[in-house]
Amino acid sequence: MRVIDIEAKKREDVGTKYAKLARKEGNIPAIVYGGEENLHIEIPYNSVKDLVYSARLGKANIKVDGKEVSALVKDIDFHPVSENILHMDFIQLTEGKQVKAEIPVRVDGTSVGAKLGGKQLVKMRKVKAVAVPEKLIEEIVIDATPLEIGQSIRVRDLNYDGIEFTDSPANPIFSVVMARGAKKAETAE
Repeated sequence: MRVIDIEAKKREDVGTKYAKLARKEGNIPAIVYGGEENLHIEIPYNSVKDLVYSARLGKANIKVDGKEVSALVKDIDFHPVSENILHMDFIQLTEGKQVKAEIPVRVDGTSVGAKLGGKQLVKMRKVKAVAVPEKLIEEIVIDATPLEIGQSIRVRDLNYDGIEFTDSPANPIFSVVMARGAKKAETAE
């Protein structure tokens, strides 16, 4: 899993007033949960771009006051109009302690069904999982090539060592369906 280094500074004062001051300076107020105590920090906006605007799961290595904390992004609050990041929540990673994460899905290839006129549909962009930090992966890669029209890959079909998927096992992640034009052509014949 890729690691993004973030230089942060500890926030002594918390609250709306101080969060606005941090944003005015070009920083993002954030908090790290899951450790011995919650850690309130400010992080530069540019240091989290690779972590936030990426299609893969990444780990943050946050450096605060000479101390390093390994964490995952748990939640991000965006401004409703400008879409600037207003606040970030991180969950601290502890070796051997399970953590909940949403792992992105990437589909490779063109299915047999799509070559015959079907349509490929990605129904889940992320899959919820529970695992220890050492077993987490950046993304789930699905090979679409063997699927025919009417077939799907479901959560129960995923098999990764040490990762338990918490979404419903029957949920389809990727499907190949009959295209609308192909249905009309079939009924006309």
